[in-house]
Amino acid sequence: MNISILRGNLVRDPELKSAGQTLVCYFAIAVNDGTKDREHVSYFDCKAWGKRAEAINKYFQKGSPILLECRAYQERWNDQAGKVHTKIVFNVESFEFVGGKKTTETDVASTLESEMGATAVDENNKDIPF
Repeated sequence: MNISILRGNLVRDPELKSAGQTLVCYFAIAVNDGTKDREHVSYFDCKAWGKRAEAINKYFQKGSPILLECRAYQERWNDQAGKVHTKIVFNVESFEFVGGKKTTETDVASTLESEMGATAVDENNKDIPF
């Protein structure tokens, strides 16, 4: 099974591009998986497609917290010298807003919920619904 749950903050503004007829959004998140005594931050490259790509590009920016359900996959390519390179990228299956609810965020969340199943998570309520 290839499912990952990541919760972190965007490290840069999302970048929306066209891949043929489909939109793709590239972004990266920082995930703090350390303890109080020792902090460890990991950085993950992510991609979202279609309506998810549009929504993430529109409603998230550098520093925004996000909760992702995604699938990891390995990208491979050859450089000009023929050397093979690889990296792990997380393909977003669904996402949720995290943090305190704001009026605009609530409106956005209900719109996204009806369109594609994304929901808002209240940071004060530590029960994450999954």
